[in-house]
Amino acid sequence: MLRTVGRGSAVTIGPKAPHDTARPSTGWEAEAMTRTAFRTASRSRRGRALLGVATACAAFALALVGAQPGSAASASASDGPTLKVDRSTGIRDGDIVSFRITGGPPKEYVWVEQCVAASGGGTACDENTARQFRVYPDGTYQASPKKLYTRLATPAGPADCRTATAANRCLLALTDNAGTVLTTVPLRFLPLAPLEAPPTLRATPNSELTDGQTVHLGGQRYEPQYHIPILECLAGATDTFACRPGGRPPATTDQGRIDQDTTLSAAFTTIDGRAVDCREATCELVAFASRYHGPLTVRTPISFVPVPSAAH
Repeated sequence: MLRTVGRGSAVTIGPKAPHDTARPSTGWEAEAMTRTAFRTASRSRRGRALLGVATACAAFALALVGAQPGSAASASASDGPTLKVDRSTGIRDGDIVSFRITGGPPKEYVWVEQCVAASGGGTACDENTARQFRVYPDGTYQASPKKLYTRLATPAGPADCRTATAANRCLLALTDNAGTVLTTVPLRFLPLAPLEAPPTLRATPNSELTDGQTVHLGGQRYEPQYHIPILECLAGATDTFACRPGGRPPATTDQGRIDQDTTLSAAFTTIDGRAVDCREATCELVAFASRYHGPLTVRTPISFVPVPSAAH
């Protein structure tokens, strides 16, 4: 699926809203509410290399500012883009850092993603971790959240940032739309830190529900500022076809939390045309494509007041 650029200051790679709300949506729910919503097939990247390797006069000087955990780090250049990160050391899997861009290509789209330095030079990037942003006319981009992962899947093979060496260090990279690496910031992960726990999802209330009732959805450990689709589905649904169609959901918070309300239906027609009555069948709420490297789905059960038995 091609990456899409959302509206607003925080540009997401989220799925598009359906164009025709008068018909059952089999578009972005069925096509994009999977891990492929995070993938990028839109760019062909052949031979990544840091700009300026061949032209020293334009080389970007990589500078790690401060040695203490929590100190801000940036990759700076006299006449080139700068990526500033509020924390680059003591990183754990799932940590969310804040980055800013200065000196970027005005009005151009760029990507912020995790990469690994290659032993022979250049970088190998995990494009599943990439987020797209459009640089402001003055070459800057506001402070924005970025979730970081310990384990990466790059064209050069898998990598674990907890055991990265100086020659194969993990990086947060700023790249252009063609895949050229504009600048990077080294990331140092805690070597013994565990992987992040799976995301959570809960509905309040979740039982004795009635048709048309609004419930509150909460959860944590998701992608920050991402539109996580949460659908009402038949229990055990492995894809969105067994779910009730839905519109574009609100974005998660900067901390990767779900905090929203949704209205439920006791009976509905699934995307693939099946009639479901949750007063008789077992239903659940399902979050699809929870994060770049994480479970495909996160679920929480719901139950409705049963249909009264016919009087004898």
